[in-house]
Amino acid sequence: MALKRFQVTIGAAATQVTATRTPCRHAIIEADDGNSNAAFVGTSDVTSANGIRLNNSATAPGRMEIGPFSGDAPFNLSEVYVAGTLNETVNVLAVTH
Repeated sequence: MALKRFQVTIGAAATQVTATRTPCRHAIIEADDGNSNAAFVGTSDVTSANGIRLNNSATAPGRMEIGPFSGDAPFNLSEVYVAGTLNETVNVLAVTH
């Protein structure tokens, strides 16, 4: 088990948290304090209309958790995507398998 940190810069379309297959037991995803707008979490087709909203942390904590799960790693972090304002960031802390 290891702890990994990612800072994801939001692109023009849905942006993959990591392109590398990363089996995880637990992940915390948070909008960066410096963001001006909300970010959204979902699958490869995530948008502001269908994603889980993360307000920018300066306004109100915008955080979500996936897990924790026990046993073998039940989800792959590379299947998680973010969307929002171009060049804003999302921070991810993950417990990997």
